[in-house]
Amino acid sequence: GADSEDDLHFQDAESGDEEGGPGFGAEALRLPSSMPTSASILAEVSAVRTAFQPDGATPLPLTDAVSRCRDKMASDAPPFFAFTRVLGEDQRHAVWVLFGVCQEFAEATTLGELDDARSHLRRIFNADLAAGELDNVWGALRTALGRYTIIRRPFEDYADGVAAR
Repeated sequence: GADSEDDLHFQDAESGDEEGGPGFGAEALRLPSSMPTSASILAEVSAVRTAFQPDGATPLPLTDAVSRCRDKMASDAPPFFAFTRVLGEDQRHAVWVLFGVCQEFAEATTLGELDDARSHLRRIFNADLAAGELDNVWGALRTALGRYTIIRRPFEDYADGVAAR
């Protein structure tokens, strides 16, 4: 039927396997064990704006780091990259950066590498710590925070998913 077209089987993080799942050998996808409340999301949005956009949003320039994210997306995900052509310049840059950050997590082959990526993420979202001379995806993400209100939670959830595979 229409419900099983994609052959995905979802499993709640706090419960066992669903009864009567599709049974096609599809790997179960885990939902986060706790969903953030709207109040917690709005609080994080407000904190990011206060910390990284005190004078309003700033342009997101095409730096070497953003260019490397663009090149990575063009080679690894050509259809998605093609879609970015319909976006405005700052939006294109931000999407490339978000893709680059997700790739940092996805390409981690050990828990140590994943922990390193999480550490970089925490540093980038801590406005009290200098981003340093990061000429990589993490520096590009810090720059993107000055233009767009990006919250950390989705990256943490993605990292949890990578760790669970």
